[in-house]
Amino acid sequence: MGSANFMELQQQMQRQLMSNPDMLAQIMENPFVQNMMSNPDLMRQMIMANPQMQQLMERNPEISHMLNNPELMRQ
Repeated sequence: MGSANFMELQQQMQRQLMSNPDMLAQIMENPFVQNMMSNPDLMRQMIMANPQMQQLMERNPEISHMLNNPELMRQ
């Protein structure tokens, strides 16, 4: 699967999750997801891997500052 196909799949999944609050709530309650979200380094890596987030951080340095602050990431 090429990166363009992966990005398209990712965007489709995001749209589905945003349109289905129950599914999103179930995913957020999953122990695996909870464990991932409690790891600030992993969350930062996942966010930084998203090209849209990279662009957002370039335009808004305060977002980059927040991602590089472990205390803020734990909140």
